Amino acid sequence: MIRMLIVDDHDLVRMGMKQVFDSRVDMEVTAEASTGEGAIALIRKQAFDVALVDLSLSDMSGVDVLVRARAIRPEMAVLIVSGYPRTNTRSTSSRQALRASCPRTRRRRAWSRR
Repeated sequence: MIRMLIVDDHDLVRMGMKQVFDSRVDMEVTAEASTGEGAIALIRKQAFDVALVDLSLSDMSGVDVLVRARAIRPEMAVLIVSGYPRTNTRSTSSRQALRASCPRTRRRRAWSRR
């Protein structure tokens, strides 16, 4: 079972993501956070396999969460989710060794891998 953490400052987005992943038998959303600090606190308390993190949170950027999460749990995958164009996501986070990003668009090729 893949344990997931969803981090987004919009309740509706978190609810939507949770609904999508709750329908999967191999994935479980085990926690949610609305702020970066809340996400870091959860990451310190429990292990997750994947964290889906919004690029732009109310208290810090998703890239800041990525950097801090990797320091705490280097084995955890962090996926940055963004409403910004792919180029903005890459330029902001490429220095942080972002492995993948997922824009919140309906384009055919939603995943961007480096």
